[in-house]
Amino acid sequence: YGQLNPRGVASLLFNVSAELGQRFCQLGCGTGRAVMLAKMLGLHATGIEFDEQCLKACAAAKDLAPTCNTADVNFVRVNRFDINLSDADIIFCGDPLWPPDSCPGVAAATCGLQRGTVVV
Repeated sequence: YGQLNPRGVASLLFNVSAELGQRFCQLGCGTGRAVMLAKMLGLHATGIEFDEQCLKACAAAKDLAPTCNTADVNFVRVNRFDINLSDADIIFCGDPLWPPDSCPGVAAATCGLQRGTVVV
C-alpha cells in the first residue's frame, strides 16, 4: 500500500477527463493527499474515511496548505453504512484495506449515483 504521488493523481484525473469544478470524492482517503491534490487541480474535493486517526492526518494536511484555498475541501468520517455519494462526479476508491463490514454500505451508496459519475 502506498500514497499516490502528484503525477499519479494528475494522470488519473486527466484520464477520466476531469473538468474544473467537478466533485471529486475519495473513499478511504488515508492522509488526504489525493483529495488535496484534486483541489489544487480545480476540483471540489471530499475525502471519506472510516478511521479517526486518518482524519486527524487529513486535518493536519489541510492546515499545512496555506497557499491553497481549502475552503471547499472536506474530510468526513462516516460509519460503514452512512455513505452519500449522490453528488460526486468522480469517485476514487483505491484503498483495498477497508474493513469487510463496510462493503455493504459502499455498495448501497452506489445505487444513488448521478448519471455519468465516473468510479475509479
